[in-house]
Amino acid sequence: MVWDHAEEELSLRGQKISDAILHDLRLITHSLEFLAITQEIRLGVSSLVFSGAARRVLERYQERYPMVTGIYLFDESANVVETIPEILSIEDSEYITNALASLPEGSREIFVDLMSNSDFSEILRELSSLNRVDRKSLSSSSHILVGKPVIGDKSRRVGFLVLVIPIEVLLQKHTPAFNQDRVLDIQKEEQTWYNSLLDTPPRITDDTWIKSITQLALADIAPDQPINIRLITAETKSSRYGEIFEDVQDIVVLVTLISLLTLALAFHLGRLIAKPLARIGDLVSAYKDANYSYRLPKMKFVEFSRLVDLLGDLGEAVRNSKTDLNRKLDERSEEIHRLQKKERDAAKAVQEALLRHPEIRSRVTITSCYRTAGFMGGDWYSYFEDTTKNRLVVMIGDVTGHDMSSALVTGAVAGASRAGLEVISDHENDHKNLLHQIADKFNQVVIDTGKCAGHLMTMTILCIDTLRHRCHYLNAGHTGIALKNKSGVRTIIKGGSPLGLFEQPNFGYCEFPLNVHDTLFLYTDGLLENASQAGSTISPRMLLKTLEDAADARSMIDAITGLTVRVWGDQKIEDDCTYLAIQYRP
Repeated sequence: MVWDHAEEELSLRGQKISDAILHDLRLITHSLEFLAITQEIRLGVSSLVFSGAARRVLERYQERYPMVTGIYLFDESANVVETIPEILSIEDSEYITNALASLPEGSREIFVDLMSNSDFSEILRELSSLNRVDRKSLSSSSHILVGKPVIGDKSRRVGFLVLVIPIEVLLQKHTPAFNQDRVLDIQKEEQTWYNSLLDTPPRITDDTWIKSITQLALADIAPDQPINIRLITAETKSSRYGEIFEDVQDIVVLVTLISLLTLALAFHLGRLIAKPLARIGDLVSAYKDANYSYRLPKMKFVEFSRLVDLLGDLGEAVRNSKTDLNRKLDERSEEIHRLQKKERDAAKAVQEALLRHPEIRSRVTITSCYRTAGFMGGDWYSYFEDTTKNRLVVMIGDVTGHDMSSALVTGAVAGASRAGLEVISDHENDHKNLLHQIADKFNQVVIDTGKCAGHLMTMTILCIDTLRHRCHYLNAGHTGIALKNKSGVRTIIKGGSPLGLFEQPNFGYCEFPLNVHDTLFLYTDGLLENASQAGSTISPRMLLKTLEDAADARSMIDAITGLTVRVWGDQKIEDDCTYLAIQYRP
């Protein structure tokens, strides 16, 4: 009767379950075939073991198919040489041992022979008989073995890859509410033994359960081999589905009611909170626009009223602080402006003292224009008249930058010129040597005073010999000079080292005659480098044309000043600008 009940249960429910199990086994088998054919499973180079890549592929394979409880690699003697996972349970070892022991007659010999066969295609064909799984084998087996051959090292040794899949695991996947109390798995040689279950049913324990899973049969079982019959007493899927469906209906109704109540409560609270929040948003926007006198009326909720009062007090504090801060900033600004004006006045007085010169008694007229980019500049010019030797020394220089440090270098050079020119002139009669001694002196001054701030200075030095009517010209990296005479206007330039760059500099030098009414024009680079707001600058061609149209030194300076106004406009200059005209009179 029990046997009839088992047969009836299996016939009603086993067909669908076995179909699903067969589908899973086909997927597992086809996936293993794909791995073997595409040679993703590669063994070691020198031995029949898994390579690192093969082990990772198979571990991912086992994660994808968790019903595969073990993966084994056999050698040609049917011995296990590799396992995944590395640590096997006692049951896994028993599975594979019993599998080999329970092979049909002749199957073990076929298996061992195949291990030594080098024809891969022949192996695939022969092993097809060892991997057939159908409903009959499912009802008479506790485990299914799926195997595929793989080629090993360079000597083409062949290994056999075997997957162990317990039938119970597949049943658990496809049978609801499945547990060991509802499944009886008993091994017996004679089928008639099951009739005695009605009289003395066996006691099912954990130990009995483990020991009973000892039969591991392949698809083709010989008639004289033991068989396993499963007595499944689990509930049918239809009844379980009905209960589950009723439970789900109750849960859906309850969740729906709770959701509706939550939405209604949220809507009501939202209407109560939205209006106060909007008003607080207006207050925050007013504070953002610096309107700290903005106030809100009393709120309905005590918490909102406290928040509004706190924000109002905060706005009042910020407004008072802002007023006090603005007052202090105004006072500080006035103090800074007063100090800056005092510094500018002092700096202007110092520079005016540096540019103050005695009246020239020789046949030379000098007219100049001096403009600074800041309240202190780095441009400088001066002249020294030695009437005893009938010569006039004229100097114009430009220190890099136009800040306080530049002005200090300029002041040092100016001081050195006043202290040393007269001494040098008294001991030197040759005009060329005189210019070089002056330049060497200035070079050392710039090195000593400008090296910390990294300043250099360019300079042009002229020595006009009023007795022989000649001009001696030395250039230390400065712009050229312009000479206007009866023939027109021409540029004269001799390249040389800037002051402060080298300890032993090389200066440019030349000399040329001066005739009556000849005019020399000297300038710093700011005249050509300053620009208007649109970027317009004075070109050398414009400069020479303006000089050519001027009648004398005074008109020459006025014309150049007018040119700067036309080109630069009202744009503030960014570099100091100095220019002077020297006219040789009869």
